[in-house]
Amino acid sequence: MARSKARKLADILSGGTALEDGVISASEVVGLGTAATTDATAYATAGQGTLAASALQPTGDGSGLTGIETNPFSPTTVSGASQTLDLGSNNFFDAGTATANSTITLSNPPTLHRFGYLYNSGSIAASSVGGVTESASATFDHGAINNYQEYGYISWDGKHAYGVKRSTSSSQNKFWQVTMSTPFDISTATVVYEPTSGGIQGYNGPVTIHLSTDGTKLYWNGEYTGNWQLYGTLSTAFDLSTAGSFGELPTNNSWHTAMDGLESGKAGAWAPHWSYDGTKYYSKNEGSKIIRMSTASTAFDITSLSYTSGDDFNVSSTARNPGGTVVGYSFGITFNQNGTKMYVLNDYIWEYSLSTAWDITTASYVALLQIPPDSLGNLFSCRSGRFNSTGDKFLGLRHNANELVSIDMVAGTVVTFPVAVSGDQTTNIPKNATVFYDLYTADGGTSYQILNEVVNNG
Repeated sequence: MARSKARKLADILSGGTALEDGVISASEVVGLGTAATTDATAYATAGQGTLAASALQPTGDGSGLTGIETNPFSPTTVSGASQTLDLGSNNFFDAGTATANSTITLSNPPTLHRFGYLYNSGSIAASSVGGVTESASATFDHGAINNYQEYGYISWDGKHAYGVKRSTSSSQNKFWQVTMSTPFDISTATVVYEPTSGGIQGYNGPVTIHLSTDGTKLYWNGEYTGNWQLYGTLSTAFDLSTAGSFGELPTNNSWHTAMDGLESGKAGAWAPHWSYDGTKYYSKNEGSKIIRMSTASTAFDITSLSYTSGDDFNVSSTARNPGGTVVGYSFGITFNQNGTKMYVLNDYIWEYSLSTAWDITTASYVALLQIPPDSLGNLFSCRSGRFNSTGDKFLGLRHNANELVSIDMVAGTVVTFPVAVSGDQTTNIPKNATVFYDLYTADGGTSYQILNEVVNNG
């Protein structure tokens, strides 16, 4: 039986036409020469490496393979805020329960490598990471207080909450006060003050209320421009029943004039807020998206306020809901205790970081915090509120409702992969969720792809 003919491999590569009798000798393979078959130390061609001995030899156990993973499962553990995954040694990484957000570094990747990363998201203050909180809000209905409240006040220590009861007659608007025996715990709340009739000292329509940090000074803004900045004292700290007579800030006061000129046709000073030390005062006009910052030469003395042109912050470009719509005009503001974070409050919470404490001109947008509806389907809808010192508890006043709202502001931790990693990744991880990522590289780590992400809620 005739054997078919074959060309020398060298001739095929060079385009030659020499033919042999169908047998290709070792000396003819890529020009190795006879030395390659008789002397392992002899030099081979560049196509085979420096030494003929370095050419790939069959081993039977796969140990001669390089650049390709050969171990089907090689697990290890990692932990901490900065984690290095050694892909040259392992293909499964278990990070356990995280206590902080983690940044991932990928090292020593084989040319082809598929690997997995697993962790439990634990819990972290949502005000630090953004995203959806998983704890449903609890609510406290103050019963006898009906109709809706405008801008209220929560004391820094989380023990006292104040609101404004709106009436069909603005002259009948009234303040109310709730006290909690355990800070930020509305299960311990009781109504301690609510007048049964009559307005506030004969003035029309309070729509806001604010106190000094020590609870001895009271401020409120009225319904109309003629009497919208009033102040008084409390003989017993935080006790509204001990309020004395109110003084009214003259309309020719420089700060009053600055507020009148903030935006044409936007009356009043709404969303009031003092800094913790009483040297800065923040407010906005009804219908405005601009927060104005003023400085008090005497702490908590509203008559000593002065405004410097440009000391403003416009939230229009950043305070937008998930659909992109800008926040409504009726938003409130609050701060953390050291003044490095500012929050805009409405149906959501928008978080800002202040590079200079209490200076809103240094604010930069951080995150949108989406608060899920409560068990009755009610939206967050808080214009006033306060975070506790650790940022994992929020106490607020729900607008258009009879509710003081307490929310556990916790979310799961997140991991940040290098920029070379592409693919869909959830940014709002629930607390105590089991999270698994399946990833691979096909080019030695130049790029990586997330094949799959699995998030099982805790």
